[in-house]
Amino acid sequence: MVQKRHSAAIPATTFKTSLVLGVLLAAASVSSFYTVESDIIGQHSEHERITRLALACPPGAASTRDCFEPLSLNQLAGDRRTFGGVGAPDTPPPEGPEAHCDDADFFDSSDYPQSREDATEVLQKCVTHLRGRMKEGLAEAELMLNDKNQIVKGQVNVDSDCIFGPISVKGRAKCNTLEGLGRALHGVQDFYSHSNWADTAEPPFTPENPPGLELTEPAPLLDLRSRAPISVPRDLSTGCFAGPLVDMTPGFLTCSGRVTHNTLNKDGGMINLESGNTTSPFTDRGKIGNNFGRAVEVAVKDTQRQWQHFRSELRSKYGPVRAGLMICALTSDDPAQSCQGRKLAVVLDSSRFNADIDPENLRTAAAKGFIDMLHNQEQAGDDSIPDLVTVVGFRDAAKVIYPLGDPSIAGIALDGIDAHGESSVASGLGAAIDELAKGAHGLVGTAHKSGIVVFTSSADEDTKRLVNQVSRARALGIRVALGHLSPPSPKREDPPASLLDLATAVLDTRGLYAEIDTPRALTNFVEMFVAHGPTDHDDGGGAGSGMALLPGLTVFIPAASSHPSIFTYTARAGEKLGFSIHALGTEYLNSTLWDVRSATALDVEETTDSHGRVTISVDVVTKLELELSVHAKDPGMFSVGLESSVWSGQLKRKPTMSYPNATCPHVVKTITVLYVSRTFPDSGYTADDDGYIQNGKDNISMSSHSGIGNDGKRSRTPTANVEFHAEAEITDHPSTGRTNRAGTEIANHPGT
Repeated sequence: MVQKRHSAAIPATTFKTSLVLGVLLAAASVSSFYTVESDIIGQHSEHERITRLALACPPGAASTRDCFEPLSLNQLAGDRRTFGGVGAPDTPPPEGPEAHCDDADFFDSSDYPQSREDATEVLQKCVTHLRGRMKEGLAEAELMLNDKNQIVKGQVNVDSDCIFGPISVKGRAKCNTLEGLGRALHGVQDFYSHSNWADTAEPPFTPENPPGLELTEPAPLLDLRSRAPISVPRDLSTGCFAGPLVDMTPGFLTCSGRVTHNTLNKDGGMINLESGNTTSPFTDRGKIGNNFGRAVEVAVKDTQRQWQHFRSELRSKYGPVRAGLMICALTSDDPAQSCQGRKLAVVLDSSRFNADIDPENLRTAAAKGFIDMLHNQEQAGDDSIPDLVTVVGFRDAAKVIYPLGDPSIAGIALDGIDAHGESSVASGLGAAIDELAKGAHGLVGTAHKSGIVVFTSSADEDTKRLVNQVSRARALGIRVALGHLSPPSPKREDPPASLLDLATAVLDTRGLYAEIDTPRALTNFVEMFVAHGPTDHDDGGGAGSGMALLPGLTVFIPAASSHPSIFTYTARAGEKLGFSIHALGTEYLNSTLWDVRSATALDVEETTDSHGRVTISVDVVTKLELELSVHAKDPGMFSVGLESSVWSGQLKRKPTMSYPNATCPHVVKTITVLYVSRTFPDSGYTADDDGYIQNGKDNISMSSHSGIGNDGKRSRTPTANVEFHAEAEITDHPSTGRTNRAGTEIANHPGT
């Protein structure tokens, strides 16, 4: 059974074609899962239906960023008016064999006309082509936003259909992005139709009846993020395609004696959009066993995987804030309304417990950092909808210290936060919900556009009341992130059942629950929260789409047996890492650490009981983009933590707000250096006479052509030995410049 997505049914109306047109259409698209709907030529929009099963939102539901709303999906999947981005490679004249993964045929016999190595080389051309299409889509996404992180309405509207053709014509940025993604998806889907990857077959095996590999999961060779040469099973084959009128079994002309497209393809059949069931296979290979259904099922899975990877690559390329807006703009039918204007609440613990756990009040600095990331009225201007924010402090009772309003001055309200009295997290959360739910606030509603982030150093004794408040937030469509500042226990005890109940309730809001090891890690929690998505209208976040990990945090994750949970981390050269996975009620966890760009598994570890722990350690020689995949046998919960040698010891300084390793290369980083000379002790950082701070790897610059004094402002007298108190916010992407708190402009250096 295909894992289905809901979609409005496609009308039964078929193209009224003449025999001549039918022959032309068949010639145009015979080399792939079909694109058009015509009983005359036996085509039933297979590409469209596979894409809809994979990515359609439930009827009437808003996008959660895992799925596309109807008008946007039409542009990607196509409908009776348009081929869509997925069907673009079949637009007459269709693209060549590299777009459909044809001609990579192989049969394991000594006299076969094409060697295993030559077949793999042909398939490599297909994969390289699809990687390029994916990159085209990623590059085009940038124009959906302006340099103020505002959605450009004219670049994202879908009031009229996108125009896709054999020769790409630049149009709206959303259309261009969906075309790149769609063309990549087309080839990925065709691979399963044109190959024996998922097939079953019975001996005797010949080029007219090649073996099936009987595989049910997406092919690792189609991880389009990889830059490495592909590796394939020896008996893998696609079909040789001699042409639309001479594709036959046995092979003819250039395909004589070879496994042909006609022999292997499972292109035609009926796909039910409601149930996901497949019937009426059209080809001989598709009729063997359930080969047509098997090809469709794994094509659906891989379409979902490719969308997950596309989102992950957007975050890596543009950072979580810009990427979140891009992803929303792609999946929403009205991005200008849906993707802007959120209601956020910051809830801060001011109880006595913070005096010992957070004596320097770093939770306040972290909260201010989050508020600074919000879109205020001045930034929004007349063409955008600003965010709104409220600030709540709590001890044994809660107080709204900044009513819901513009973020520009909300940070001032945090200056009075101290550490006295008892604690009631439930009171703070309840007050935040009340403030967010008050009446209408202009164009900003509550459901799915609201989120709450809680910073606490204390455990609420009345966990049941706290869980009830979280459930109340969920009912109102408010996402909750809760960061508990709690140094890890040396006894490595399992968390109590009440904590698991709380974590479950938070995760049910599609939010984030994290244990924070040290006050320094509070800003990592903010970064993870932003990458995860503060509200439902941000990127869907979560382990399903590649959750960013950061050091000093342990996150709790619901285990789903249907698919692996995915986590990402960008590691520096020389970094020593430890990933800790702890089963919390699920019987079996298989954890694999991957090097994304080389598609190489670095380590595999397994837990064997419901409370098992494993650690995956890695010494990083050169910069790596890592992916941790955790697959559970049964539903339940587990936690994942990350320790890093670079994060814990690179800079010798007092705990301050810092992002010494941003998960995505283009996330804002803050580096604070206290009382140092031009060579920063034990850090590898140096400053030259123009005020540049360098460590040999990350080129971080301040555009003041003089030293920076210990007041954080420009000094007109650069010297060779001067005290620095420099705070710099660095954004790597050139279109997202920011300034630091001292007002010093920061130069952008792409790629650093």
